[in-house]
Amino acid sequence: MPEDEGWVREANQSTCSKENAMSLLSHLYRGSLLSDESLLQARERYLPMQPAASPRAAFAQWTKRVALQHELVSARELAGLSEAELAALESEFLRAPFRQRTDALRLAIPSGALLCAVGALALLLHVNSFALPADPPVSVIEASGAAALLGGLILICLGVLGAFSMIALDASHGRVGLYVGVLNEQHPWLYNTRLVIRDGAAEEYRQRVLRERGPLRGVDYLMMREIAHAHETLELTKTARSVAQQVQRSDAKLDPVAEPRLIAIAPIGEELPPHRLNGTTAQVTSVRAIASAGSEANPPEANSRHVQPSKRIAS
Repeated sequence: MPEDEGWVREANQSTCSKENAMSLLSHLYRGSLLSDESLLQARERYLPMQPAASPRAAFAQWTKRVALQHELVSARELAGLSEAELAALESEFLRAPFRQRTDALRLAIPSGALLCAVGALALLLHVNSFALPADPPVSVIEASGAAALLGGLILICLGVLGAFSMIALDASHGRVGLYVGVLNEQHPWLYNTRLVIRDGAAEEYRQRVLRERGPLRGVDYLMMREIAHAHETLELTKTARSVAQQVQRSDAKLDPVAEPRLIAIAPIGEELPPHRLNGTTAQVTSVRAIASAGSEANPPEANSRHVQPSKRIAS
């Protein structure tokens, strides 16, 4: 619907404007006017990373790295890790599925709220108390309450600013968990992986990973998706005339994959090497048994004209 598309477009624009504003505030808070994207482009996205002392520190490093890089770049780097390193990162994500803040402003909001409560209570007690003629215009309790209230508001503002600056890292924490997670029945990319491995090169990558490293993970899905996308793009480079001629021909085969329902059988008295159909040989055996039964039921001269030319039959 056009109205729905317009609403989605406005929502996306509003989200992007809010993210840009929060990004600008975070850069001003750090004392820099350049965005992370500009800094990365200036040094060609070079982000050196030292070996971590623990899986927790390694996961924190990859969280920051994934937040600043393209997903394909991060997938290529993670796919080169060993099975032990990927398993350690996955265990860390299972231990802490949500990112725990370790910055200096992580307690700013609760501390500011506590100071505001103390300041408001002090001002309330001063208002309800009886003032004597000899008391100064501004008492110590009133000044302390106002200072606590103002300090609490400042801490809350700093805490909110720090929380907005951590939005990208919070989202990146979950993405790293998706990348290092095993593609099991709980992974959201399982069915996407099943569709991607229809491509021959993606299937070859899958077999190589299973043979050399271990079980498939989220980064492997990203790699196979990129391989399949490259093959689809290669198909788009063919000339339009050749594609149109192939589409219009009645005997053209757009997909060169052989029809799995057709299997080869040998004439009576001969043997063919074993053929596999969808990973099994049961259908080939049954077809041979049916062919043998038919030859026993009918005289050889009656079905000889059918046996010799039929090299492929429908199962």
